Order: sequence, then structure tokens, then C-alpha cells
Amino acid sequence: MPPTTNDSSVNVKNQEPKVENSDTLIIYKKAAVFFSPDTMQIAKRKMEIGEDNFYAGADDYLNYLQTSHDFLDSVKLLILDAKDKKYLKFIRYDKSQSIIKLDTLKELWGVYLFDPREKEKLAAMTTIDEDYKDYFK
Repeated sequence: MPPTTNDSSVNVKNQEPKVENSDTLIIYKKAAVFFSPDTMQIAKRKMEIGEDNFYAGADDYLNYLQTSHDFLDSVKLLILDAKDKKYLKFIRYDKSQSIIKLDTLKELWGVYLFDPREKEKLAAMTTIDEDYKDYFK
């Protein structure tokens, strides 16, 4: 069970990220969270931009995702995958929270950086090393 805003005895620093209601990934430790589209989002985007354009862009995103994953793995950051999740719930040490509804994001693929002392950051995968250094100062 995730900590509640009224439970001051819970030490969220040592808890593992959890899934709530099977559609929400709860994150309350330092991590990178990768997300990707579900089949409905893919079908919708194909209709919006055309199948050829979709696949050309998807190839680029997948390359950036792999590069970002490799970099974050090399700096030993916990990497989480939000596959099949609809929501990300970030819980900070001060018990404040942010909820991200993934199917409302402009980008279909991406990565959030999270430190429980700060608000999460949607990283630019093309400059992941710079975003990492700026965020985790």
C-alpha cells in the first residue's frame, strides 16, 4: 500500500516502486521511468500522420530510447518500464504527488527522471546525458 498523506511514520526512501490498480505505476525513489504507447495510441497516431510517417518516426524514437536506456544504465540509475500502464504516480519525500496520464502526452515514447526531493522531469532523449546532469545535480 502506498503511503498516505496522513501517515507520517512511513519511510518512503526505502520502499520499492509499486503498481496500484494494475494501471498505475507508483514511483517514490530515484529512478528513470520509460513509457511507450499502447495499441490504441499507435492506431490513433497512424491515422493522424499516416502509416509511413508513423514508422519513420517510431524508428527514431526507438533508437533514442535505447540510447537513453544505455546511458541511464551506465550511471546505475534505477530503470522502470511503464509498459501497459495508463498512469504514473510520483510521490515525493514531502508526500506531495503528481499523476501523469500517459495517453494524454504529446509524445508516445519517452522517459521521466525522478528524484523524490523534486518534481519529476520529462527528459529529452536526444540530450539525455545533459538532462540527467541538470536534474540530478
